Amino acid sequence: TGRRIGRMHKPGHEIVSLDDYRKRHAQYKTDPGSRAMHGRHPLVVIWDDHESANNPWMEGAENHQLNDGDWAARRAASMQAFYEWLPVRDPGPGGTWEQYWRHFKFGDLASLITLETRHTGRSKQITWDGRVKKFEDANDANAFYDDVVGAPDRNMLSAEMEKFLKTELAESTDAGRRWRLIGNQSVMAKIIQPRLDEAIFADLREELGGSARGLLNELTQLGDLELPGDLDSWDGYPAARERFYQIAKDAGANDLFVISGDSHSYWANALYDSAGKSMGIELGSTGITSPRSLLDLGIPGLTRYDQLIAEKNKEVVWAEGRYRGFIRLDLTHDGVHADFVTVTNVETRDYEIRIVHSMDIESTDGTLRYV
Repeated sequence: TGRRIGRMHKPGHEIVSLDDYRKRHAQYKTDPGSRAMHGRHPLVVIWDDHESANNPWMEGAENHQLNDGDWAARRAASMQAFYEWLPVRDPGPGGTWEQYWRHFKFGDLASLITLETRHTGRSKQITWDGRVKKFEDANDANAFYDDVVGAPDRNMLSAEMEKFLKTELAESTDAGRRWRLIGNQSVMAKIIQPRLDEAIFADLREELGGSARGLLNELTQLGDLELPGDLDSWDGYPAARERFYQIAKDAGANDLFVISGDSHSYWANALYDSAGKSMGIELGSTGITSPRSLLDLGIPGLTRYDQLIAEKNKEVVWAEGRYRGFIRLDLTHDGVHADFVTVTNVETRDYEIRIVHSMDIESTDGTLRYV
């Protein structure tokens, strides 16, 4: 695609040094759409993984190998370039680049608190690679998930981040702000893979080849075992998710309005703690230009897959992974209106804008719900 539209990455190799990261940021800022965005809008920015490397954790990343050099040096280079090229303030006195958590206050209307879930507290990801086939049955698989993935010492947030959350969520509730928005990197809702035993998926297994077939086979195995699919998300850190919910409950803030990225898909989720208590709602946004990997299943396969995800999971109200775009929120004291906005084409500047879905959210007696 890059060759076809004349948008090859610069530099043309995996970026690891400060010079590499600076050049890639500089290339992004040559885009007229990006410059227009910066010219028109103030941004509240929080990183996820690709500002440094794919799926990082405190001491490494999924695609950081020994021949890539020292991880700490690479991460420091990526963060320096991030602060140089993005319109964000440097950390306050005594703060480090990694400790990037902030509380933005909008009168009595809303708080926006951003989380840092990559570099200051995250334990190493557990993956399903090679493990799924070894489970004898669903009980064996779920015991592994509960005991290993759900181990209480697996963290998503640092102790400092949790302390900050405790203080700032309490301040927000004491101030009587109507909405508590959480700027969150990866999807928070509990999402179990559905069974893919319908004819459409049987046909796809015959038609697809290579990595697409491998992806479908893995999703099928996970669905048969009733396991979550993405262990880089909060589903890979269920104990940490419960600690986050407990912090919110202690602050009287079980009306969280979580805004999430990473998955390259639209989501409208309802959040609950392990006891079934409502913790608020979550809206997940798709990628601006990068597609969802599950598009390899084709539009009919992906559409049915998303429908099954919503049917299988109590916390998933609506899911849609076909599109690229953003979510536009209109917040008032009376409620929130959300438009899921997409464009018809990302390879040229000849496109149309469409709203593919809309939702309204209300807050009643400290509980958020879709209306």
